[in-house]
Amino acid sequence: MKSGDPYPDQKISEIDAKLAEAKQKEQEKAAEEQRYKDLIADGHAKFTAKDYEGARKAYNDALAIKPNETLAKDKLAAIDEKIEEENSAKAELRKKYDDLLANGDREFKNGDYDLAIDAYKAAGKLFPEESVPPQKIAEVEAKKKELADAEAAEAAKKQKF
Repeated sequence: MKSGDPYPDQKISEIDAKLAEAKQKEQEKAAEEQRYKDLIADGHAKFTAKDYEGARKAYNDALAIKPNETLAKDKLAAIDEKIEEENSAKAELRKKYDDLLANGDREFKNGDYDLAIDAYKAAGKLFPEESVPPQKIAEVEAKKKELADAEAAEAAKKQKF
């Protein structure tokens, strides 16, 4: 080796550059791994909180980082299953609600006002945000009052004679 020969310094610089590049790639890989773990954790938290769309986004973002990982794919399938279960339960609840309204309407038409009110109240408990049950109850109460007033008038009329 000659003194002042640039070759060793050149090679050392090349090695240093390669080491720096490898370290940079390692840091990027670690950051990507941490991002993946954070997205999975976020997806789990949102899934537990029943924020299925938020969970779906987190798991899809995780899949974009690691497309071959099955965890996010499995969780996406679980989200679809949960949404299907909830939709089925809501449909079943809606059917029960509709049946209760129909029962209330039938009892009202048949003149059994107390049973009609009970059916409408039960429907209202299933979907408290719905305005139909309270409206139906008000109709029945108005009919009951109308009949009571008519009976009272008839009784008063009979007392006069």
